[in-house]
Amino acid sequence: MAQFHVWAAIRTIKDKIGTWAGFDKYSEFDEDITREEWAEAIGEARAAIANRNSELTRPLNRRPNGPGEIDPYSVKKGTGYIQQVEIFVKDRDTGLPETRHYLVKTQTLKSRQFIVNEALSRFRATAEANPDDYPEDILGAQYVGTRQLVIKP
Repeated sequence: MAQFHVWAAIRTIKDKIGTWAGFDKYSEFDEDITREEWAEAIGEARAAIANRNSELTRPLNRRPNGPGEIDPYSVKKGTGYIQQVEIFVKDRDTGLPETRHYLVKTQTLKSRQFIVNEALSRFRATAEANPDDYPEDILGAQYVGTRQLVIKP
C-alpha cells in the first residue's frame, strides 16, 4: 500500500490541500497509516515532483544515476527499476491530444532514449493489434522519470 501513499501525497501537494488535511482525508481510506508514514510519503512526493520537472532537461543518451535522478518506490517484494514514459496521442474522433503513461520495468537501468524507443515500439504494436481499443494516432513520447523498487516491510 506504500506506493499508494505516495500517489495520495502527490495529489495532496498538487491540489494544495495541506499536509495534515491530506493525512486526515487519506486516513479515512487507510486507517492503518501513521503520521510518520504519511510524512515520509509527502517527502517522497515532493522529491518525485521536483525530479519530474528536472527530467525534461536531462540528456536522453544517458542512464539515470544518483538520488537526484532516481526516486525510491516502496514495494513489499521485488527489485529493479521502473522507467517512466509519457506517450502523446491524438484521438481520431475528436482530434484532442492526450497522454498515456507507460512504464518499463528493468533489472538494470537503460538509457532514457532506449526506454522511449522501447515504450513507443510496444505501445505502437499493441495499438496496431487492437485498433478498436486504441482509436488514436501516436504523436511522440517523452521520458519522465525513474523509480527504484525499494522493499519496505
